[in-house]
Amino acid sequence: MTVKHPLVDLLVVGGGTAGIVGAKLATGFGVRTVLVEHARTGGDCLWTGCVPSKTLLSAAEHAATLRAPTGAPSE
Repeated sequence: MTVKHPLVDLLVVGGGTAGIVGAKLATGFGVRTVLVEHARTGGDCLWTGCVPSKTLLSAAEHAATLRAPTGAPSE
C-alpha cells in the first residue's frame, strides 16, 4: 500500500543535539518533520555536560576578574 500524501516525511527519534539539528535542517528544506523525545530535549550536552560546564567556567573567570586588583583576568 502506497500513501500518496503522508502526514510526515521524517520522524526524528531523540531530541539531543543531533536530533534537534537534524529536525531543524530537514524542516528548513520543507520536509514535514516530527521529533520525538522521551524526556526533555537537549540531551546530555545541554543538561549535564558541555553547557553547564562552560557556564561554571565562565562564572569562575568572571569572579576571578572581579577579585583581581586591576580588573584584568588572572593567569
